Amino acid sequence: VIKTAHHERFRYDIDAPAVDVALATSAAPTYFAAAPFLTHADASYVDGGVWANSPVMVAVTEAVAFLGIPLDEIDVLSVGTTSTPFNIAAHVQSGIAQWNAGLVELMFEGQREADLAQAKLLLNGRLHRIDVTAREGEFSLDDARPEKIQRLINLGRAEAVKKKNLEAVKARFLNRVAVAAFKPFHQPAG
Repeated sequence: VIKTAHHERFRYDIDAPAVDVALATSAAPTYFAAAPFLTHADASYVDGGVWANSPVMVAVTEAVAFLGIPLDEIDVLSVGTTSTPFNIAAHVQSGIAQWNAGLVELMFEGQREADLAQAKLLLNGRLHRIDVTAREGEFSLDDARPEKIQRLINLGRAEAVKKKNLEAVKARFLNRVAVAAFKPFHQPAG
């Protein structure tokens, strides 16, 4: 996990070039090779979705454990990248070959659902999730055709102007309550 220097212990990643971070976060192993990370002893990284497809609980845990923020002061805005319902019924009588095609997606969706369910319980109403449910097969990581990108943009814009999202975001996150500016504990070399 690549981290900013938001805690005294987090020194390892401060010299990582942004391009390496971007390549690592884009290295979804079902589509792309692991990304080399030359500043990290010849390590290679894959997309964080393998470990935390939905990172809400990672963020909440870091805020509480490392930053000492009381849980009851945390309000989370979680913006998804679309989700697709997984049809388990279609696989009930399937063997390994048929399951294999959807197994990675099932694991990603399972982690996402578990993460969000845990966060909802802990945050007690202080989690606002914005996401769109897409039709099965509508989008895939390896399909960057302009019409697909435009469809994603249109879905995002439509979701952004929904009354429930506008009201929640304005009231809870754009409420003119001052927050401390981020000041890293460590600075990159050079």
